[in-house]
Amino acid sequence: MRNGQERIQVLYELSLAIGPAETLEETVDRALSSYLKKLDCSVGAVLERVETSSGSRYEAVGTIPTDPWDGAFHIVRDQIPDGADNDAAFRESLPRTGQAERVSYCLMDLPEYGLLVLGRRGAELDARTVSALTPLNQKLADACETKRVQARLREERNRFEGVFDAMTEPLVSVIEEGVEPIIRDVNDAFEKTFGCAESAACGRRLTDLIVPEADEQSSDTTAGEAAERVAFGQSLSREVRRSTRGDIGDFLFRSVPVGTETAREYIGMYVEVTDERDRQRTFEQLYRETEQILSGEDRAAICERTIAAVEEVIGVPLAAVHLYDRTAEGLIPTATSESLSEAADGWPPAYGDRGTAVWETYQCGEPTPIIDGELVVEQLPGEDVPAESAAVYPLSSHGVLILATKDRELLDGAGYFFGRLLSATVATALDRARREEGLAAVRDVTQEALTAATHEQMAETALERLPYVLDFPLSAIWEYDPIEKQLHPIAQTAPADSIIGEIPVFEPGNSIAWQAFDDGETKLVSQTTGHADAYDPDGPIESEIISPIGEFGVLSAGSTREESFTPLDRQLIETLTANLRTAARLIDRRKDLRLLDQVLGRVLRHNLRNKLTTIQGNAEYIRDSADEELRPMVDSIVKASRKIEETAAHAREMRAVVNGSEETREVSLRRTVEQSLEELRSEFPAAEFRATFESSPTVVAHPNLAAAIRQLMRNGVEHHTLARQPVVEVTVAESDEGPVIEIADNGPGIPEHELDIFEMESESDLQHGSGAGLWLVDRLADYSNASVEFTVGDGTAVRLTFSQ
Repeated sequence: MRNGQERIQVLYELSLAIGPAETLEETVDRALSSYLKKLDCSVGAVLERVETSSGSRYEAVGTIPTDPWDGAFHIVRDQIPDGADNDAAFRESLPRTGQAERVSYCLMDLPEYGLLVLGRRGAELDARTVSALTPLNQKLADACETKRVQARLREERNRFEGVFDAMTEPLVSVIEEGVEPIIRDVNDAFEKTFGCAESAACGRRLTDLIVPEADEQSSDTTAGEAAERVAFGQSLSREVRRSTRGDIGDFLFRSVPVGTETAREYIGMYVEVTDERDRQRTFEQLYRETEQILSGEDRAAICERTIAAVEEVIGVPLAAVHLYDRTAEGLIPTATSESLSEAADGWPPAYGDRGTAVWETYQCGEPTPIIDGELVVEQLPGEDVPAESAAVYPLSSHGVLILATKDRELLDGAGYFFGRLLSATVATALDRARREEGLAAVRDVTQEALTAATHEQMAETALERLPYVLDFPLSAIWEYDPIEKQLHPIAQTAPADSIIGEIPVFEPGNSIAWQAFDDGETKLVSQTTGHADAYDPDGPIESEIISPIGEFGVLSAGSTREESFTPLDRQLIETLTANLRTAARLIDRRKDLRLLDQVLGRVLRHNLRNKLTTIQGNAEYIRDSADEELRPMVDSIVKASRKIEETAAHAREMRAVVNGSEETREVSLRRTVEQSLEELRSEFPAAEFRATFESSPTVVAHPNLAAAIRQLMRNGVEHHTLARQPVVEVTVAESDEGPVIEIADNGPGIPEHELDIFEMESESDLQHGSGAGLWLVDRLADYSNASVEFTVGDGTAVRLTFSQ
């Protein structure tokens, strides 16, 4: 673009074209057309990111032209991940521009949605324009995501469509808009009975169809009263006179709320008054029971209330709610009617056989009616099944509701319909209870983990409760070892120990767990059998969730059943691992602070007391003696004083290092080494310091990293006890693992016991101050994400390796 004013005008016109349209495809097409026109591009595409078991891949939602990948532009398509698990690195590289066979292209991120691809012949889009498009790309991503969510909500609503088609009575679906109840849908029976097509009824107020047409003078009053009662979620039951095909009939209109958390919705039914006295009472009971179920305190209370509702509303004497239990890998009876236990001892059983109607209903999410008595015995296995007909209703991912009766007609027609309405309400209530119970359990586990003294204790505390409070029986936690670059298991649940046995160590590229840790993203794998990246694709684990615990490690929850985990499970485990990351950091910080307190108390107390005693003793002797041999004593005083200064300096540095353990910044290794050499050459003029710079890398490290480098150089001189001149050689280079600083001296070599500082757990290991300098090196290296390696031979060589 030629100037800033033109750029602003183009961006403004682009923004007007971006926003949700009727469909996702229309939203993309309108925005994409504007992008191409305003930016002088000839090809473009919007791609949606889709998560699969093998990683992320991108699917085209809209393209201009229809197939933009023909010709030179196919080179651009090859740069986009397709099923590989490297999407995080790809997104970090965006925006990406380049040329392919005289076609300039630009790939830009649509945050949380996908990818925008633009191409044109000629010059590339300039960097300022690409940067200025960022907020517009966010707006396009939001618009696309809005349409995607709307599509999913429409899918959710489809679970009620079968009810409409199955019922022989006229049905109407109503949704509240403002204070008006507006008709959303009607079934075929409605059209046949009233001669009012769906297209004519939808969008009208409910009161237009329930107010008697002959009573025009009172229609305003009755309409207002009806609308108000429906709008405020109250049960509505009134007799209405409606024109039918060629006649006028009296009907009982009855509405029942079946709403979600985000909208008030109702199902209304028209039934001839002469046949509907019992059904009216059923609707009233269903409404009351729905309120009780939705207000249940926990899942157990909801299930018990459901059984009571079945008996009171539908009149089915035999009912059971089975909830999925991941520990047992089966559907376990959680609540059953009293008459059921009296009718058949041991029925219904727990269902673990995937071949039954119970499991098929649970897995496919569609209800299963079983009218034939022989099929009941076959599809609901168990001893002495006391039923001639049955129906199994899914309760979302939670389990199933089973209704059984000896009356074959009881679960046909209206009874089956009420069972569907009831199961939908129960699923909503269980969703809410599972979320609340799960978050409360995460909170409790976190509170206990925060009190742990070590990482192992934190992991064991969390895993001890996971099988029971979150239903994650097969779980384990791995801790990352930055030296070995491996994930080591530190704790697992008892069921995992019995089923899986020895937990493996994970290394780069050998598992999904390592990918989750390396990418910093949770992996939900619905089917691990045959998965290319699974550590053991033929093992007992069929599905799993692996969530990173920040830089600490990962938590994995597995199941011996495919597709065992839900998005809510993922949300709960991600909340838990985020909290465990905080707990691990607090444990490290508390450990450092405890150690620092011990070090400062022990080192300063011991050294200051002894050195001051020397000073005082020699000073008293000087005062009382006139002997000429005072020089050594004066030297002793000076030496002791200097030691006190060094100890105090170490203490101050140690406090500054620990207090700033979370701080990092970019550090030039060459400049840091050069400054340290300048200082030490002045401090030790008799020593020789050499430096070799094979590269000049910059790393992200603790701000006091120079203190560790100076300490290692100083050790090569201060502890040099040989007759030859002290020589310290410093090399800055690159390695396969990352930037390296190597410091070597020609001294006697550091004693082995001094290196124990890197494994110490208490202040006694510092040996009253002699190891304070190495402790400082250890902490600064850890806070700078670097490893320390000592080699002792003809002198000492120390290698600091920084992660890339």
